[in-house]
Amino acid sequence: MKKEIKTFKEAWTLPFKKDPEGFCCYIWDSKNHMCFNFGVEDLEVYDRVVKLLNGEDAKPFEKVHNGNGHIIVVKNDFDGQDDAYIPLLYVRGWGYLTGGGVLGLDPETATRMQNELVEYCIKRLKGEKDE
Repeated sequence: MKKEIKTFKEAWTLPFKKDPEGFCCYIWDSKNHMCFNFGVEDLEVYDRVVKLLNGEDAKPFEKVHNGNGHIIVVKNDFDGQDDAYIPLLYVRGWGYLTGGGVLGLDPETATRMQNELVEYCIKRLKGEKDE
């Protein structure tokens, strides 16, 4: 019988980590479960995002929004070119959450887990700490 998962922190194990090969494509949990695709080709922003997600000191983003399943920041928060919203992180791990060989969650619970993860990360990207 599978363990009942009640919060996203029971599904993913923090802290988050970067790609081991030095790429800036994905963000993983500490047990190597993929959490996000990174949407910007900028290693400095990638480092900043992972630090913020882990509650480490880094410049927070001023404008972060839930963009229907992915997290978005205002572009001029890091490159100063314009105010267009761009995708920063795309949520991953649906197969991990719902697959029979892994967590095997029902779609409603898996959706709730992903939404909790997104809301947690939005707070962290704004520089908010755990309560």
